[in-house]
Amino acid sequence: MACLSANHSTAAARPNESAPALGGAVRTSQRRIRELDALRGIAALIVVIHHVFVIFHAEVRATITGLAFDILNVVQAQNKAAVLTFFVLSGYAIGIATRGREPVTGVAIADYASRRARRILPLYWFSLAWTAALGLAYGAGEPSFSWQTLLGNAAFLQTSAVAKGNWFDPYGLNGPYWSLSYEAFFYAMLPTVLLLVRRGPLAAHPKTALIAIGCAATFAGFAGINLVPTPFAQFLCPWVVWIVGYVAVDLPRGWRSLALVAAPLLLIGGAVQAMAVAGLSSDTLGSVLTGTAIAFVFAAIALYHDWTAFAPVRALRRLLIALFGRIGDGSYALYLLHYPLLLALHAWLDAPFGAMAWWLAGAGLVVFTILVCPWLETTATRLARPRPPSAKPGPA
Repeated sequence: MACLSANHSTAAARPNESAPALGGAVRTSQRRIRELDALRGIAALIVVIHHVFVIFHAEVRATITGLAFDILNVVQAQNKAAVLTFFVLSGYAIGIATRGREPVTGVAIADYASRRARRILPLYWFSLAWTAALGLAYGAGEPSFSWQTLLGNAAFLQTSAVAKGNWFDPYGLNGPYWSLSYEAFFYAMLPTVLLLVRRGPLAAHPKTALIAIGCAATFAGFAGINLVPTPFAQFLCPWVVWIVGYVAVDLPRGWRSLALVAAPLLLIGGAVQAMAVAGLSSDTLGSVLTGTAIAFVFAAIALYHDWTAFAPVRALRRLLIALFGRIGDGSYALYLLHYPLLLALHAWLDAPFGAMAWWLAGAGLVVFTILVCPWLETTATRLARPRPPSAKPGPA
């Protein structure tokens, strides 16, 4: 699953709040935890490498051999795990952003929706135009460039073309788009579920209730996919992966918290094992199982992060930030924009440049990843930021 994409967007805590640290996490300000930026950068690179292998398969095989190819092949095969990691990081970031101001009142919900829209929509709309423009080079005649598909993607109703209950394919062959609809669904679902939890019998244990609802959503979605397949059934299944990241914020230490974040892993793992005994299998439940395993590891580190303060681990963290933090700054833009760019580069470079296509495309992609995407994301965030009302001069 792809944001089984990235996405992989990050919310920020309020300026007067400190986000929960992962072992003395490195921050450039109180708004950002740089380890999370680095993790997003790593996940985004894995997705990009996977798509490079898919689109430039012949060039990769002709250019890279031996151990280097074997290593890259293992890395690119983690594409689904990378997208699931995006889900966990997204849930954790939203947990930080809504800490102390959960979207359970009219004003809080409006503020939450406004912040999510400002974070997601400007770059998403730009990417739709970007895909349409680059599609002129690689396949504007494809059915996925239709206006119906464009509207479906604008409403975040797209799923993978092979998903049961598919209504709309990703627009313009931009494969990573399918996961953006999952992320939008997760954001939209949160206020409703929080209201249900706050007024339900488990109001005294809201995080337990959220995990329970997340597990129920997985099995309800799985049933829906097989009985009455719709995109919404697809969206329900991995919501538990996102919600484990969300509840990992500020969990108290102890076996109760570990048992809580392990519960989805055990329940879904048990279901997968029971199906295997019966001679059945499910790619959907298998992906959710992988996601809950990633979420459990992340939550456990958030709970017991003291070991990350040891000098060698601290040095590794700083190295990862130095190598991938910048890429993480532009990971959302990179996720949205890289796939049509790769398709267009392959179409443009293949005929006139032959074997040089791989090298030219690679050089262009490096510049795009390190320089262009962080700039685009920063610019979009700045332009979407609400401007304070201009002060009016008082009476003389």
